[in-house]
Amino acid sequence: MLPKWTSKWMLGTALVVIFGALLVSSPFEESRHTTFAQTSQQADACNSMVEEALRLIAARCLDVGRNEACYGNSAISATLNDDALAFETPGDIIPVSAIDALITRPINPDSQEWGVAMLNLQADLPDADDSVQILVFGGAQVTPTTTQLAADTPTCHFTNSSGHNLNLRAGPGENFAVFDVLDQDDTLLIYGRWADGAWLRSSRGWVYAADGTLDCETPDELRLIENSQDLYSAPMQSFTLRVDDEARCDAVPSGLLIQSPTGQTANLQINNVELKIGSTAFITVDKDNQSMTVSSLDGNVDLVNGNVPLPEGGQVQIPLDDEGGYSGDPDDIGDVEPTSGNVPQFVEQLTNELGDPDDPKNAFDGIQAPPEWTPVSPTVEFSTDKTEIVRGECALLTWLVTDAQGVILNGAAVGENSAMDVCPPETTTYTLMAIALRKDLADTTVEVVINVTEPAEPTENPISDTDGDTIEDAVDNCAAVANRDQVDTDLDSLGDLCDPDDDNDLTLDSSDNCPLLPGTAAGCPDDDGDGVRQDFDNCPTVANASQTDTDGDRLGDACDPDDDNDTVADATDNCPLVVGSPRAGGCPDADDDTVPDASDNCVVVANTDQADADRDGTGDACDTDDDNDGVADTGDNCPFLANPDQSDNDEDGIGDACDPDDDNDTVGDAGDNCPLVANTSQANADGDPVGDACDPDDDNDTVSDTTDNCPTIANPAQDDSDEDGLGDVCDPDDDGDGVNDPMDNCPMTWNPDQTDTDGDGPGDACDPLQADIAVSVTVTNANPAPGELVTISMTVTNNGPNAANVTLLLGDAMISNGVGVGGAAVANLGILNPGQTITRVLYNSTVTPDLYVSRDASVMSSSLPDPVSSNNASAASFTVPPPQADIAVLVTVTNPNPVPGELVTITLTVTNNGPYAADVTLTLGDATISNGVGVGGVGFWTIGVMNPGQTITRVLFSATVSAALYVSRDASVSSSSLPDPVTSNNSSAASFTVP
Repeated sequence: MLPKWTSKWMLGTALVVIFGALLVSSPFEESRHTTFAQTSQQADACNSMVEEALRLIAARCLDVGRNEACYGNSAISATLNDDALAFETPGDIIPVSAIDALITRPINPDSQEWGVAMLNLQADLPDADDSVQILVFGGAQVTPTTTQLAADTPTCHFTNSSGHNLNLRAGPGENFAVFDVLDQDDTLLIYGRWADGAWLRSSRGWVYAADGTLDCETPDELRLIENSQDLYSAPMQSFTLRVDDEARCDAVPSGLLIQSPTGQTANLQINNVELKIGSTAFITVDKDNQSMTVSSLDGNVDLVNGNVPLPEGGQVQIPLDDEGGYSGDPDDIGDVEPTSGNVPQFVEQLTNELGDPDDPKNAFDGIQAPPEWTPVSPTVEFSTDKTEIVRGECALLTWLVTDAQGVILNGAAVGENSAMDVCPPETTTYTLMAIALRKDLADTTVEVVINVTEPAEPTENPISDTDGDTIEDAVDNCAAVANRDQVDTDLDSLGDLCDPDDDNDLTLDSSDNCPLLPGTAAGCPDDDGDGVRQDFDNCPTVANASQTDTDGDRLGDACDPDDDNDTVADATDNCPLVVGSPRAGGCPDADDDTVPDASDNCVVVANTDQADADRDGTGDACDTDDDNDGVADTGDNCPFLANPDQSDNDEDGIGDACDPDDDNDTVGDAGDNCPLVANTSQANADGDPVGDACDPDDDNDTVSDTTDNCPTIANPAQDDSDEDGLGDVCDPDDDGDGVNDPMDNCPMTWNPDQTDTDGDGPGDACDPLQADIAVSVTVTNANPAPGELVTISMTVTNNGPNAANVTLLLGDAMISNGVGVGGAAVANLGILNPGQTITRVLYNSTVTPDLYVSRDASVMSSSLPDPVSSNNASAASFTVPPPQADIAVLVTVTNPNPVPGELVTITLTVTNNGPYAADVTLTLGDATISNGVGVGGVGFWTIGVMNPGQTITRVLFSATVSAALYVSRDASVSSSSLPDPVTSNNSSAASFTVP
């Protein structure tokens, strides 16, 4: 299938028609190519040159096939990986897989260059008849980054058998972006796998292996993929794009025009940006290669990076990193508007008009070549003003050529419409050959013959004039080539017609873009050696290959003392590339307050001091709420100090938050012990930080003054012995007996007579008798064994200081073999003198098993108060456990892994660990597997009575073993006449295996 742009001869015709419409329109307002001013003559030259070049491209690239590249128009530079191929002449067609780098030159009317190449790509389109067409034009550089598959790469076919559509992803995992969708029952060509085999790779994306079936017997032979992003395999399906900004025509862009087949979507990767193109798109890169612009001219473009769908007419700008790759999410820069400069008119109008008017989505289909233009062989008009001359004379050759891609005169390339003086030394045939636009058309050749006769013999003084140009050889600067004008541009005494380097700049005229001007930039003058010819260099004496000119004043930044043209010299300009104010160090300053906008907290309100009370980033000068408390400054009683409640204790109009004297008592809040209650005296009874006027507890005893019976003396207990309403700590007579406390022998007990019978100081009213009676019950052994003598004793002691009549309450309890009895009794001990001790045995007996006994005693009554009640009662008990026997079972084997012929013994050991004798029965189990045949069974062994400490041993198995034998034996306590306190050792097993 022929590329859509070249089928039916429509590309060239359409481009000519559309470009003709463009050339009469106004150029867009802000061209990318602003490095050079364009004169009307240059514009005319550009228009004429492009019009002719586009017409030629259609004819030259008609035969380009799938995955091929066509050299559309000069000049193009290509680096190839196949020395047998050439891509040097318009019309050359090579495989795109042979291209390592492709550079198209920006338009330049002076050198008649405008590089245009056509790429016809397979991408990931499944139909062999479909291709993605890419037109590369202007100063563009394309470098493929696709990983090519070797011819012998193992492949399989994967069929979606999941019962639903499958996502094809950018990498081997659910977290990768979705590239495409595989419909149910559709098939993919698989050429790789992830390390674990769970994900498979096709040119359309990664697919989960478990969701389908493969037709290959050994999927492990598929290539192991180690780079999950290595997705693109078709030739030139992934590439980088760079753009050179040195175009000479404002209206002619540099970049790519891409079209996918109608109704289909192609996956491409450009500058690491994943694109799904189901449309016609224009793509370019800014001059510093820091961002890429994608414009959807019709149909849709999906940017997988950032998951951004780009509808028809949409346009985004994608940031690129220093390596020229994707570095962030795209920014929407509006709709496609040619007149605003975001998409060159050339591209927009080209796309709008290259299509069927009834089918705007079919951008390049349906264009028919107008009948007046049909590819034909070249037409040549070639003549001379003289067909007969005398040797030494010259004649003028003139020619006019149409429909040719090149013109050759006697083996040298010449222009299509030109004239030339010739001075042949002898009769000469001049052959002009016009090269046809296409290889299937004939070239046109026309000859002109100029006959040369010898001049009449001189009568005297003959001169030597080899070239017959009337200039004597001795003084002729081209003695062998006629040049009557003797022009010698470089004054090296060798005339231009025979000088291979007319300007003597070491660049031969054949490749010198300025053959008559000495220079270094492709032969043109270049004083600063930066590769930019002198007449186009915006810094002719300072090297600046990039030609950056920030302020557009035609003086490059490298030599411009004021790059942003804001009257502040770069040497002192803090923002040398942005127009700014001299008062702000050359940076933008909208309010002219000397603070640059970038750091100004009030950009449009002058505030040199940059005050910002609430530190919210908005200066006070333009902040309607300086303290950020939600109350506007106009109604805020503390505008610079946050106080959303607006409290004002003294109602003086100044909020408490910023009022230095909130109670207006002339004592500043910082030193006022009652800042919200006026108290000029600052009285403070309890010495705490709060003054009496506002202290609810003046003595700081946690009792409010309103209820405190001593409000100025701390008494948290509020004791008031005489209940006169005055607390004891501030009452001079606590008991109210008429005797003040310092003289009262019972200050807290009413005794006006102050009687003290025993003369010990305290009055009788507050000096009563008392006796401390201590009771203790003890046991000789709380955990005795059967047959042991156990005694429970009671001791009663009067710790004084007075004798007392004491009565005790005695309690007893006993549980024997589960049967319990108990009771209580009263014991009248009579008078116990201070220091006297009485001991009584409450229990004394040899104990039997399964017995519990307890005894307790407590003071029932005493004739005197007891100052220590905690020792008035005591108890003791003991427990004898019931009969029990710990039966331990152990089965052992002499060797669990014997060899054939070895003697193996399995032994059972049974031990009674006591403490009582018990009647014991065991369960015995056995199993044997010999050469795959198994037998086994269960039996019982009644041992009878085993005494404490007794051990019985029994051999369960003993034999010389044979091969392929497994034997196991086990034993467990089936029954015991007594409870077993330890059940974990009641069973055991052992086995062996002979291989």
